[in-house]
Amino acid sequence: MKIWVNPEFEEAVNSPERMVEERFYQINRSRKFNSGFSSVKILEGNVGYLDLRGFARMESGKEIADAYMKLMAMSDAVIIDLSKNGGGSPPMVQYLCSYFFDKVVHLNSLYWRDGDRTQEFWSFEKVDGEKMPDVPLFVMTSERTFSGAEEFSYNMQTQKRATLVGQTSGGGANSCTTYLEIWKELFIEKNNITEAFFNTHIKVNKTGLNTWRRGTNFGVSFVVNLDWLTFCSWDKFIIHITDEDGLYPALDLPRNTLLSKDQIKIASDNFAFASKIRSINVLEDLQFDSREAAMEDLLSFSGVSDLCFNSYKLNRNTGNLYILALAEYVGGDNECIQGTIDLFTGEKEVMDTPCGIIN
Repeated sequence: MKIWVNPEFEEAVNSPERMVEERFYQINRSRKFNSGFSSVKILEGNVGYLDLRGFARMESGKEIADAYMKLMAMSDAVIIDLSKNGGGSPPMVQYLCSYFFDKVVHLNSLYWRDGDRTQEFWSFEKVDGEKMPDVPLFVMTSERTFSGAEEFSYNMQTQKRATLVGQTSGGGANSCTTYLEIWKELFIEKNNITEAFFNTHIKVNKTGLNTWRRGTNFGVSFVVNLDWLTFCSWDKFIIHITDEDGLYPALDLPRNTLLSKDQIKIASDNFAFASKIRSINVLEDLQFDSREAAMEDLLSFSGVSDLCFNSYKLNRNTGNLYILALAEYVGGDNECIQGTIDLFTGEKEVMDTPCGIIN
C-alpha cells in the first residue's frame, strides 16, 4: 500500500474542537444575558417594572420568563421596558404576550418566502404562571427597540391592550425582506455573477434575525445547484450594533441604527461581528460527471481498497467545492486516512488521520 501525505492539507473550518469552543462561548454568553431579563422591581404605587433586553428561545428562556412574571403577578400596573431590546425569538414574544390576555387572540402573522407560506401567531390559552389580563400595561420603546421587541409592541397596540410610551422604534420588524435583497446584491457582486445566474442556481431556504448582546445579525441559508451538485451553505452579517459595544472602532460602523448596504459590506469584508458573505466558485461545468466518478478517481489515487463519502466542503481560500472522504486501513492502531478531491480542478490530497472510535 502506498499513501501520499500532504502536510499542508487544510483542516475543515468547523473542526470538533472549534465547535466545542464556540458552544461553550454561547453557553457562557447566554448565562450572562439571562435570556434577556435584565431586572424586575416593584415601584412605588405597586407598579411592576420589567427591564427586558431580548426575547430568548423558549427552551432556554421560558422558566426565567415565568419566574420574572411571577414577581409582578400582584402588581396594580405593569411597565415593560423595551427601550434597549433588540428583538429575538417570535415564540417567546408570543408567550409573553399571552400573559396579558384571558382568551386566545390572533397576535400577528409572518410571511415566509421559503415555501410561500404564512405563519399565524396566537396567544396561548395557558401559561405557567398567573395571567394579568386586566392589569394596566405600559410598554416603553426607543430607537433601539428592534425586531421582536417591535412585534411585541405592535401586538399590544393593535389589540388595544397596552399604552406605548417613548420614541419611534428602530424599524427592524420587517427587515428580513430588505436584508435578503442586500445579501443577494452583495453575493452577486462578490462572486461576479449575473442576477439571471443567481435566480437559476441559488435557492434561498430560510432567513432570520438573531439578537445578542452586541446587536442583531441577519442570517440566510441557501442551496447552490451546479451541474449535478447540490450544496447547502449559509451567510450572516451584522445589521444593528448596540452603543454598548466598542469593538472594531477603526471601521467606523454606526451604533443604534440599521446598517446600510455599504456598511454591511465593510463589516463582512473585515469579518466584523462574525459577518461573512461566502466566495463560491460558480462555474456551471464541474470536472466530473457525477459524485461517483469523483469518488472513483480519489479512490484510485488513495491506494486503499475503499473510501466512504463524508460530505461536500467549501474551500474558503479558493471558493471551490470539494469532497471529503474517509477510510480506515490496517497500518497500525487507530490509523485512518482522509482524502479530498476538488470538483473544479480535480486536485486530490490524502493524509493520515486518527480514527474516530465508537465503543
